[in-house]
Amino acid sequence: MSSGRGLQSQSKHDKRIKEIADHHSSRGSKVLADHIREHQRPPAISGQIPDLIVETWFEILLIEIETHDSINTSHAKNQHIAFSRWESMAFGRRYIREVV
Repeated sequence: MSSGRGLQSQSKHDKRIKEIADHHSSRGSKVLADHIREHQRPPAISGQIPDLIVETWFEILLIEIETHDSINTSHAKNQHIAFSRWESMAFGRRYIREVV
């Protein structure tokens, strides 16, 4: 599975995941995060691994970070379909897609 990212873009991607994970962890939320060692990896959703799942006291956030060189790949498009479907299946779920 290729993300379609160059090394510099991958570094920006991973840094942003860590920033978001640290932000939510410091506020007491449960955080699952891919690409960083400090957190457990999120489970697959329809065969796709999200970058972050954050459980707050009132909602579950699924956060996917893309870069300008990965946003239009088939992998990113498949993730968007799977994660949008996940969001629509239950109240209290929110899917956020961010481009860095």
